Amino acid sequence: MNAMILLLKKPFKNSLSYAQNYFVKRFSQYNHEERLFTNLHRKERRSIKDALDEQTRFEITKILKKDPIDIIKTIEKSRLRGKSSGMPTFLKMLDVRDEMAKDSNIENKRKTSVVVINAAENEPGTFKDRMLLSYEPLKIIEGALIASSAVDSTLCYIYTRKDYYAEMINLQKSIVQCYGSKLLGRNILGTNTKLDILVHPGAGTYITSEESALLESLEGRFPIAMQLPQPVSAKGLFGLPTLMLNVETAANLSDIMKREISNKEVENNYETKLFCISGDVNNPGITEGKLSCSLKELIETHTGGVKDGWDSLVGVYAGGPASGILNKEQCERTTMDYQTLEALGCNLKNGSLIVLNNQDHVVDSLLNFFRFYSKETCHICPVCRPGIEDVEDVLTDLQHGTANFGEIQNILSRFQQPMQEGIVCGFADNFRRPFLTYVNNFQHDLVRRTR
Repeated sequence: MNAMILLLKKPFKNSLSYAQNYFVKRFSQYNHEERLFTNLHRKERRSIKDALDEQTRFEITKILKKDPIDIIKTIEKSRLRGKSSGMPTFLKMLDVRDEMAKDSNIENKRKTSVVVINAAENEPGTFKDRMLLSYEPLKIIEGALIASSAVDSTLCYIYTRKDYYAEMINLQKSIVQCYGSKLLGRNILGTNTKLDILVHPGAGTYITSEESALLESLEGRFPIAMQLPQPVSAKGLFGLPTLMLNVETAANLSDIMKREISNKEVENNYETKLFCISGDVNNPGITEGKLSCSLKELIETHTGGVKDGWDSLVGVYAGGPASGILNKEQCERTTMDYQTLEALGCNLKNGSLIVLNNQDHVVDSLLNFFRFYSKETCHICPVCRPGIEDVEDVLTDLQHGTANFGEIQNILSRFQQPMQEGIVCGFADNFRRPFLTYVNNFQHDLVRRTR
């Protein structure tokens, strides 16, 4: 009998834990905070015909009739920031408008602009764009309309990746239905607004996360990062002033503007973020939360907790591999916002949490990511080319427990030197962060693996 109790004890305990996590997760779905992406949360696919009701048509028509400057002021009031770069969205819009006004004065005619929405997530551990393409195509299209209206553009490209074939087809079907519903094309919903949306599948190369490489791909050339003579807001796609947005940022615009025309508060909309959570958790997936929420609460509430319990946690990549890695003590007190993570030497970036519950997983994951970077980056910069390969060699030695402390010190001293000339993109700085945070936050593991 005692043996039977012992056999049942662990499964019973696990079932209670599962039930607790299930109900916490279910009830947390219907708390008081308003979610922007309800279809994504419910995993519900709605046709454009069903989603585009009379109320939605009325709201979009009212938004499109607003002055572009008023749209930008509302977005400024919401404090919406780029979901990857963290740059205020309204500043990007103003830069494009300023450039268009400048060109109009010089040439005595109005110059056009173009909007580019990046939905080709290339960072390991990231899958929010894929889910938005699947479940929230109308919000993306509405966001494209609002962004284009703000910068007086009549053309929008949505750049995705060929791997997302089903999602791309879903988005394309939604766009065709929007043309049929007079939400795209000429004289949209009886206004003077015109917009065409083109979906462009890229090859899925990592370097297209960088703006210049993405533009090269869109223009039909091999994607290589390069130093642009002018910012993309001045001379971007096809030499036109270009507004570049992440697809999550674009999808936020619709709710912000609808709240404004309904006289609801918009100041806190910037706080909403999609978090992808994967790795050593019980229920990996995507959840929508507020910025400044507790990292621990995010993992415990929305993923069923760390495998083998919170005590087994070793570290977390807070915003994807390039964001840096936090140790357990930092995870206990960290909140998911730009300032807090930057103070810890990390970065929120795209909000992709990768959870590790085994000490060996830290170096193993770092080595895996640097091998990925070694293959996927363009290797043009004098910093990336030798830097990634040297870190990869040191991580291989660390994995085997034969690392030389002198080699590590050499890499760290090179990282402390100012950036050399000829750097063409931000990855030259980003690839340092994972290794630096490992050295700073996992010193005991570093010493254990160094001879």
